[in-house]
Amino acid sequence: MLSRPILIAASLTALLATGCATTPTGAAQTPDAMPADPIEPYHALGTEPFWSLTMDRDTIRFERPEREPVVRDRPAPMIAPGGEVFRTRGLMIIVYSGRTCSDGMSDRTYPDTVRIMAERVRYQGCGGAPVDAEAAADSSAILDGEWGIVSLAGEAIDDDRATIRFQEGRISATVGCNRMAGSFRFAGEQLIAGPMMSTKMACPGPLMPREAKLAEMLGQPLAHTTNTAEQLILTAPDGRTIVLRPVAPAPRPMR
Repeated sequence: MLSRPILIAASLTALLATGCATTPTGAAQTPDAMPADPIEPYHALGTEPFWSLTMDRDTIRFERPEREPVVRDRPAPMIAPGGEVFRTRGLMIIVYSGRTCSDGMSDRTYPDTVRIMAERVRYQGCGGAPVDAEAAADSSAILDGEWGIVSLAGEAIDDDRATIRFQEGRISATVGCNRMAGSFRFAGEQLIAGPMMSTKMACPGPLMPREAKLAEMLGQPLAHTTNTAEQLILTAPDGRTIVLRPVAPAPRPMR
């Protein structure tokens, strides 16, 4: 799950030259991570030439017209700046979460850009469930800005350093010590954070468990609403919430 400073996505050429993707210092590889909700298979497609990709928890299937499908066991993803890399025999897939994409043949917009190298041929296309571009832009504009963390999974946070910032598809967050950052996108009414990278300083008192809790919650699809106090409420599937108050610039109220 793709459970959002600005990081520049590694180029496909650089990844091919090195033969692997470098995991940022302190960032853990997550074998069960998927660029979308892990309950549902992840789909991507491309045109010129046509191709399709399906990834579930166990298998990758890459298909092109008039060729046998390429089927592989799904490897653990490697975290790279701006996305995830899935590398297996004869196949490398890079999913750039939050880098919106058009399929070039319809008005559909997809949340991810996907690049594939298969049998020395490069392919580029779009991944994830199609999104309503206008609604996603509107939701992003609502969130954009800096928010103070009022409470985290029921724990009141009285620390002005604890903040989350949303800006142009990027998210950065801290509870007062380390800072984590990544991309975010919208899938329907849910906010999906992409792979999050973090500094790894030792933090005193309650900060370390708070950081772990925040990272764990940002790794899940989050519903977003506001209350009458114009606080932003991010709600995880299990009902736990992150309650935020606007700092600066103050986002406009959610309609």
